[in-house]
Amino acid sequence: MFKVLWLLKRKEGVSHEQFREHFENEHAPLAMKHIGHLFVEYRRNYVDQTLGRSGVDERGESIYGPMEWGWDMISEWILPDAATFAEIQKIMTGDVIKQFHEIEEKFLDRPAQVMLRCSVEESSTG
Repeated sequence: MFKVLWLLKRKEGVSHEQFREHFENEHAPLAMKHIGHLFVEYRRNYVDQTLGRSGVDERGESIYGPMEWGWDMISEWILPDAATFAEIQKIMTGDVIKQFHEIEEKFLDRPAQVMLRCSVEESSTG
């Protein structure tokens, strides 16, 4: 299994709700139209709260509290293999990528995007 994670941030002046609306109603459907057939799974994880280590309690145990986080959403692509990702890259050129860029200009801070290509190791929980 092969996974691609995208850390995505909204454009300044765009609310978290507007960001989500644009992504769900324009961006995700366009992705499904052009590359959805290649996904094993496609998830969009909208960040509601971010916690980080904010100190230690009286016992010396770590405590966690709210922290700043630079991204609004983590898009998760589950693909069968790296070759499928290469196929997606071939599709995402020319007029197809122009369509995405036109939509993204409305709501996405494109320079802040981070893409993570991941190998996945799984453990059984049962």
